[in-house]
Parts: sequence; structure tokens; C-alpha cells
Amino acid sequence: MRSVTPCAALAVFLLALTAAPFEPAFGQEARAIEEVVVTGSRIRRDPLNEPTASMELNRDDLVNTGFTNLGDALQNLPITGSAPNSQFNIPGNQGFPQDGAGIGAGSVQLSLRNLKSIRTLILVDGRRWIPGASASGVPGYVDLNSLPDNMINRIEILQDGASAIYGSDAIGGVVNLITDRNFSGFEADVQTGEYLSHNDGSSTAAGIKFGGGNGRSHFVVSASYRDEGGIETADRKRSAFPTPNATTCDVPGTLCSSFTPQGRFILGPQFDFASITLNDGVLNDGGANKPVFNPDDPASGDFHAFTAANRFNYNGPGFNFLRTPNERVNIFASARHGLTDRIEVFGTFSYSNRQSHTKAAPEPLYLGSGAGNPILENFVVHRDNPYNPFGVDLSIADGTMIFMGRRPLESGGRLFYQDTDTYFATIGAQGEFDFGERAIFWELYGS
Repeated sequence: MRSVTPCAALAVFLLALTAAPFEPAFGQEARAIEEVVVTGSRIRRDPLNEPTASMELNRDDLVNTGFTNLGDALQNLPITGSAPNSQFNIPGNQGFPQDGAGIGAGSVQLSLRNLKSIRTLILVDGRRWIPGASASGVPGYVDLNSLPDNMINRIEILQDGASAIYGSDAIGGVVNLITDRNFSGFEADVQTGEYLSHNDGSSTAAGIKFGGGNGRSHFVVSASYRDEGGIETADRKRSAFPTPNATTCDVPGTLCSSFTPQGRFILGPQFDFASITLNDGVLNDGGANKPVFNPDDPASGDFHAFTAANRFNYNGPGFNFLRTPNERVNIFASARHGLTDRIEVFGTFSYSNRQSHTKAAPEPLYLGSGAGNPILENFVVHRDNPYNPFGVDLSIADGTMIFMGRRPLESGGRLFYQDTDTYFATIGAQGEFDFGERAIFWELYGS
């Protein structure tokens, strides 16, 4: 799927050249402070005179984490809250919301102050980045997988809400990725790793970039490749069952599912609300293979009482990811040229492709109370139905059935594959001129 967001911005901003004098402490000589552009404001000012809750990370800080995913590195910061990442694997369970939060898995997001990703503004070189993509809508958050992580020079994080400047998408804060626009030369990097104790979860990262120019023009081009292998929940003791470190479903509170391959049936008052399931190996094909049911003793014949031991472990082998596979390619290029000493034109192009995979156990089938839909409570399964082994009409109204549910393993699991292309381009010009004793800074660009 392709995600291209048009936008345009025209900004003319005023810079006051007169600033409060800097008072030296302890008799030290006053020193001149060079101009500093601060994330969170278009007004160029001296940040030493205005306290702000901000944080800065440089490239070495990111490299030293060992992560091959920028989102994983940023989500470890204390200011960040819960947000989808490579451990986010609940495909289909959240439905198909328009913001793409459901089956649009595979993205990596950032939620400052735990106010959701749509309230954290992501900038690249001070300009808004393109939102992510999803199979169920156009989300309002940025997929960090689309960012050129090998081009990052530093990251500025404005921890205070900046909605007065940027709007409601900056209530949580602002993250500004500053690219290495002045890079000259050639650089290549390769990193690989895995969980040696389990021989899985491999990760590979490779990238190249080169740049050059003269006093008036400069360009930088980069390409990177990231491949993160998946890990199944069954491959770790802590996640092998829905309850951490459990070894069986036959204990209270394991959160294993009552939707089992053999089915669970909660009968009505005519059968004393018996909760039963089909014996292992017994088939019901609507023909010669029809289970034996004794209405005087429902938990007999080809049925037995449903217990915790019969619950289904949906974290078993082949059903769920603990870490989802994620493969991506990023290409980034930027260039700028000085038309005069005070006017500059610039351009940026970025392309990214993400291929990711999420999965879950087969979708349950169910009828009756607790099914989550009142329509499913008004049903009748006729006694002559070849798949009805109970010899009576099954319905809530007749008092013969309360609930029936089954997990059809033969239909296969819920598999979701994401193949997302994201394009981003910006072209513009900026400059400044004097107006009396003040300098006027202007910028015009389109994305």
C-alpha cells in the first residue's frame, strides 16, 4: 500500500536581535553564545534564558543501545509510555479501526507521557514527517520504521506539551530527528546478533552513506537494510502459556481459552447447566461418526465434564509471535544550495519499504450467551441437524443450551502480512533579511 500525504507550509518568523545581557558568575569573563535553534519554537532564541524540559540524544547514544530498531531504543526512555513495537502481536483482536491500530500491526510507534502515539509529534529536521500506513485506515501516527535511522545526527525531545505551537498532535511532546546534513565522505556499517541461548531472534543491520559538496552546495545520500527475525511465544518459558511461567492450563488463573478444538458446551436448565466437552479423538462428521450423548448423564459417553485441563493454550507452538518478523529498506537523500549568502534552496527525498508478519491462533466460533453479540443469543439448532448429537432443539429460549464454542484448528491460524511502501519528498527555500535593527527569517516549502 502507498502512503503519500500532501501538505504545504509557509512561515515568516521574527527574530529579536536584542537579548538580555548575560551576567558572568564568580567574576568569569562573559563569552559570546552562538546562535541556537531550539526544537519547539520557530523563534530563534537563547535557550539558557528559558528553562525547558528537553532531552537530547546523539548518534553514539543510539548505537550503544545495540538495537537495530530506532523505536525500540526510544521506547526505553523513561518519558515514553506503552506503544506498539516489534513485540506487538494481536492481529485482528482489535478489529479494523480507522486509525490503523488493529490489523495494521508491524509498525513501531512512540507515545510520550503515555498519551498515545497520535499525541506525539515526530519531526525530521524540524518538519513534520509522513504518517504511517495500515490496512484498515489512515493512522495519525508516524511509523518509526520509515525514518532513516542511519542518517540521524542527534534527536531532540521536547518533553513538555507543545500543542500551542504545533497543535493537538503535540500534546504529549515533540521528537525532532536532526539528520547529518553536513556529512562528507563515505561510511558503511554492519551489525548482526541473535539470542545465543536460544539460537533465534536474529537481527541484521547494514547501511551506507556518502556526502560531499563545496562552500555553497552540499548533498547526502544513504541506504540502510534491517532484518529482525521472529520469536514465537512457545520458544520462551515465560510466554509459553498466557500466564507467565505457567507450565499447564490445568491450574486456576492461567487465562487459557475455553474455545478448544473439541468444543465446549454449556447446556441449559433442562440438563442442569452441565458444562461438557467432546472426548479427544471423537469426531462429529454429520454421518456415521456421531458422538454418543446420554441426556441423563451429560458428562458420559463421548463427552466429559469441562475442566481447566481442557482449556486451549493459544500461546502454543505455531500460534503466536513474541517478537514479530520485520524487514525493511530505507533510502534517504538531501541536498541544499545557496543561491546567495542569505538565500538557500533545499530538497529531501525518502523511501522506505517494510515487510512484517503477525499471526494468532485460529479464530473461535461461538453461539449463545457471552458471545459478545445479542444476535448470536437468538438461535436454534434443530434436533434433526446431522451435526446435533444431543437429540433436542438447541436454543436459549428452550432451556437446552447456554453457550457453545469451538476453535477450528483445521481452518488454520490468523495470518497477517504487511508490505508497506512510504514515500516522502520536500522541496523549499529559506533565507533571511534585515529590517531595521531586526532580522527576518522566512521559509517556504512543500511536502
